[in-house]
Amino acid sequence: MRLLFNRRLSLLSLSGVLGLLLTLCSGAAHAEWVRVTGRALIYGGDYQQARKAAQEDALRQAALMFGAEVSSTDQMELGRLTQSSVSVSSRAKAKRVVPVSEEVEDDTLVLTVDADMYEQPLCDGASVNAYRRKLALLSFSLQDPGQASVGGLYGVERDIPSYLNQLLQSSPRLAVHEASQLHLYDELANAPTHETELRTLTKAVAASRDLGVQFVVSGVVRNITLRDPEGLKRSVLNNTLRFVGLKDTYRVFDVEMFIHDGFSGAILFQKRYRTGADWEARADEQYGLLSAGFNQMEYGRAVKRALMNMAGDIEENVSCQPFMTRIARVEGRQVMFEAGANAGIRPGDTFQIYRSRQLFDATRFQGTELRDVKLALQVDQVQPEFSIGRLNIDPTRLNIQMDDVLIRW
Repeated sequence: MRLLFNRRLSLLSLSGVLGLLLTLCSGAAHAEWVRVTGRALIYGGDYQQARKAAQEDALRQAALMFGAEVSSTDQMELGRLTQSSVSVSSRAKAKRVVPVSEEVEDDTLVLTVDADMYEQPLCDGASVNAYRRKLALLSFSLQDPGQASVGGLYGVERDIPSYLNQLLQSSPRLAVHEASQLHLYDELANAPTHETELRTLTKAVAASRDLGVQFVVSGVVRNITLRDPEGLKRSVLNNTLRFVGLKDTYRVFDVEMFIHDGFSGAILFQKRYRTGADWEARADEQYGLLSAGFNQMEYGRAVKRALMNMAGDIEENVSCQPFMTRIARVEGRQVMFEAGANAGIRPGDTFQIYRSRQLFDATRFQGTELRDVKLALQVDQVQPEFSIGRLNIDPTRLNIQMDDVLIRW
């Protein structure tokens, strides 16, 4: 189930879900030691120069092993593609290089090194276009509603997206819409396994279309139970044991989050957040995740830290994706699309046009195919929520129509 187009993709994940830069973003650099061998010809007996060239060759191989990208650059004239080039780049850098062995084979110096490689964040800010991606926060369904009875956390399904909405509203890269009344998963215990995948694809795409967003964020609250169910029971003995710290009142917070592409329904990012702390209130006291009393507990502070990490992952991963929006109407050579000044669109901006086609197996939705028609749209008019551009050719020649897609890389 994937969005079928191939403009920029990772060498290490050619079978990834979307074919767009779906290597997961990470704010923290990931480090790893790799052993590689480089070779270089020895010219005029200059071993020092050959050694330097062999080390550069080894580090290029290390960078490709650690992670590389294939990207394309297109040049457009009058709306038509006139030139296209492909390049290979890597975000991997060597922090430390340790020589292992050096040999001379005929006229070639063979150098083996251990390199401590680290991966820079996928988005460094400068390489990402400034458009605000539209994102909807759906319900985080509670897998076992009975676990909410302690503390009255029955509103957790809507409190989590509400708090994420608060954290993300100030993001310059996202336009966030809360739709916590919508549930994406029916079979919570297995979500999102293969058995639920087809249904989830359809629901994610439908939610994206209805809400007019590019991404859909949902989740499942896997566990918010007490580690010791007897820990909060009230009795003289239990009260005494709690007072002296001999009664276990630790409460788990275990939530899984999914970011879906709204055009295909496919999962772009999936992560499980586990934390916990002592539940310091009585079992019959009622709290909500957004209440002041909840924030005063150590458990509440641990939950808020997890949600802040979640918000950071949402912003990093969504910001790294190309900006995509649907065509809302085609009239003659004028094209209206579902993004405007609020998303950062300006007159003169250009977008590539992709024909959109939904794929079905019998009667089941399988994904979305996007086909590059090698045509660009230049924006003429911008309103807060929509924009209009004009094509240089008759769009009926390429069958451009409503629900086709505009992309800015």
